[in-house]
Amino acid sequence: MRIIVAGGTGLIGSALADSLAGSGCEVTVLT
Repeated sequence: MRIIVAGGTGLIGSALADSLAGSGCEVTVLT
């Protein structure tokens, strides 16, 4: 699954992006 995380460099966004990537998702982070 492809997911875009807006605000992915913040505290919650970075944890969310790491969790999603760990579960096998393709994550794109927007700052």
